[in-house]
Amino acid sequence: MKYHSFLFIILQCVLFNVSIAQDDLYIHGYVVEKNSTKILGAVVSIQRDGVDFETVYSDSTGYFEMMLDLGYLYDIKISKSTYVYKILQFETRNIIPEDMDGGFEYPLE
Repeated sequence: MKYHSFLFIILQCVLFNVSIAQDDLYIHGYVVEKNSTKILGAVVSIQRDGVDFETVYSDSTGYFEMMLDLGYLYDIKISKSTYVYKILQFETRNIIPEDMDGGFEYPLE
């Protein structure tokens, strides 16, 4: 089976929104092809500490978002049939409390 092309993930403003009252990891972005064509219905599968956790899908603009708790290791697999999948890993364990103040921004393309 020949694959069309690689999935390209543009996580625009991947934000680690962290506050004292709310310890969350907010991830959002677009799934697109190399030529910027948006990919509708890409599967975004999340494993938390090696266990299946949640699945979301990219919308008609290729956009997806998720809110995850801190304190875990996340593997996020982005896939669609006839494409090569991509896995992103986010380590959110053992964050020093002083580093959480104000949150984090991690843009990824």
